[in-house]
Formats: sequence, C-alpha cells, structure tokens
Amino acid sequence: MMACKTTLTAEDLPDNLGPLRAAIERAVPHGRQPGNRDPGAWQKPPGSVNTAWAQLEPEFTELCRDYPKLAKTNHIQHLGTLGSGNHFIEVCLDEAGAVWFMLHSGSRGVGNFIGTMFIELAKQDAMRHQANLPDRDLAYFEEGSRYFGDYVRAVGWAQKFAATNREVMMKRVIEAAKTVIHKNFQAHTEAVNCHHNYVQKETHFGQEVWLTRKGAVSAKAGQLGIIPGSMGARSYIVRGKGNADSFESCSHGAGRVMSRGDAKRQFTLADHRAATEGVECRKDKDVIDETPAASGLFTPRQWVAKAVRQGAIKAQRAARTRVRASAATPSGPWRTAFPSGCGQKARARRCNARRVSNPAPICALLAGFLATTRPTAVA
Repeated sequence: MMACKTTLTAEDLPDNLGPLRAAIERAVPHGRQPGNRDPGAWQKPPGSVNTAWAQLEPEFTELCRDYPKLAKTNHIQHLGTLGSGNHFIEVCLDEAGAVWFMLHSGSRGVGNFIGTMFIELAKQDAMRHQANLPDRDLAYFEEGSRYFGDYVRAVGWAQKFAATNREVMMKRVIEAAKTVIHKNFQAHTEAVNCHHNYVQKETHFGQEVWLTRKGAVSAKAGQLGIIPGSMGARSYIVRGKGNADSFESCSHGAGRVMSRGDAKRQFTLADHRAATEGVECRKDKDVIDETPAASGLFTPRQWVAKAVRQGAIKAQRAARTRVRASAATPSGPWRTAFPSGCGQKARARRCNARRVSNPAPICALLAGFLATTRPTAVA
C-alpha cells in the first residue's frame, strides 16, 4: 500500500473526472489477459522503470544463479505495474478537502513465483523431516535448514521490489495527473509506503522472532499505515499504537464476506450501481465480484453514521464523491476517493492504530482479477 498527500484541494479537481482516470490508466499498466501481449505488463519498459530496475538487478542476478527459473518470470516487465485482483489506484479527498493519491499493489509476478517456489520446497522438506504435520500446507523451514537462508534472502528482495514498484507507479500517477490538472501542485507532503503480506525479523516479548504479517501492516508506536476501504468505501490512514499483544500489527483492510462467485450470483448491476453512487468507476458485470457489499467494511453511509455515533469523525458526504479505476481489463474500472481517517474508536482499539486521516475515493483503478492468495507472496 502507498498513499501520498498533495497540496491540491477538492476545488482544484475538474468537474469531469473521466479524463483524469483515463490519464492514469494510460500511465500504469493494469489487468491481465492471456496471450503474448499482456496489458498488465510493459512490452518496452520506459526509462523510469529501467532506472529503478538497475537498483534491484544485481541482487536478482545473484538469486537467479541459485534458482535459474527466476530469470524467466515477469520481473522488470511488471515493475511499475498495478496487477489484478483487488489492486487499485485511487484519487482521494480527506476531511479537510486535501487531495491524496493511493494505490495497492505488491511484488507482482516475480514475487508470486518466489512464494510458490519456496512453498513447494517447504512441502518437499516436510515430507522428509516433518512427517507428523496434519496438513502439507503447514510446511515450514526451520532456521538453519537447507532453504531457510535462501528463502529469507529471496523474500527480502521481493519486498524491496514491492516497495519500488509502488514508488514507480506513484510517480507515474502524479505525472499523469499533472497532464489533466493544470494547477501546479506538490506531492509527498505526507507519504506512507507499507507492506501488508511480508516477513521480517523483529523482537517481541524479549525474543527475536521471524514475524509474518498476512493481510496486516506494522503498527509500531507512531508508525503510519493504511487500511484501504472496499470499492465505494473510505480508506483509513492510521498511526500505530505499538500494542505488544497484537505484535504491533494492524488489520490491512476489507476482508471478503463472500466468495467472488457468490458475489456475482447475489448482486445485480443495479445493486452495484446503487452501492457506488457518486463514484466514478466501472459499473458492469465484470466488476460485481468487487462490489462494496462483498467486503466486510462499511459502505460510506454506514461508516459515517457509525462514526458520528461514536464521536470519531464529523458527518460528511465526502465518501460519496469518489472515483475508482479497476485493472480488470486494459480500460479498467475506477473509483474516486477522498482520504479520511483510521476509523471508529472501537475499530482503532482493535486494530492497534488511531485515525490520522479518512480518505474517501473519488477516482480509482481497481484490478479486476485475484492476483494471488499465496501467504508468502509479498505485497
């Protein structure tokens, strides 16, 4: 996840957000289609991508010496691209009317391959040394074992790729916005770039441990994080409270309350259009699986009502002024959002973070296919 506050305000945005959405869609490859010309990958990476890749390539080359199949993955071709599934780009407004840019993506094809490859190696290891495992999917590497060091090294590189991928995309999003918004503005006045599927060594309860956060972000005391909303709901910029009992972690965002298939069967186009009223986004059958009601977070109307009852935020309609772009296809569905905060007090206590801002989408790109569910893929 990455979010970036700008010096723009709501009044600086055009009344018609369509051209802004189109400019961002052209700037950032997204989606997925079978065949040789993948719209979600670079056919010829631009100079900014080549420059970023130069910082990642030496360590990647070393990994390829030990695992040659890595060289055949989409690596530079996916650097600076959004992907699919629930990945998205949003233009958002916060409670004060400031414009933010937000995006959700990770280590893309190469990260997924690294995760998949080491999962299989762990399963093979388990067959030899962990015969009593109740399920092969519980396979793991013991520290000091044959593949443990290689896995740590590879996943560490994938996390660098993920962070760089988001930085490259954010720069391209801002550049694209400047071709449509003719007022000069500054970005990165406040920026957050955080992983939400990753592993790293940390100290908890007096012990040094390897901690995996799956669908979670780090919430150390004072640390900024992001809890994205569903398609049509506010997102949350949060600041960690450093709660030891949660391993200084916080929920990553909207969990699904039903499968994609169930969402397609249960909701109609009319339902989806009503749920995303006021949001510039795709409203066709191919994105119904990402409709707001398929996720566990509140819709904007419910969110505001509950927040008012709990005294967390003022009643606002900002969340209705959103646009979301989706990467389901090359043209992609969008939602527009305005940044808001970390959420209700009760949620803040549970998630070990307090609200900083509450972005509501006004223009967004949503990746319309599930990218990966691998627990070790980095995002």
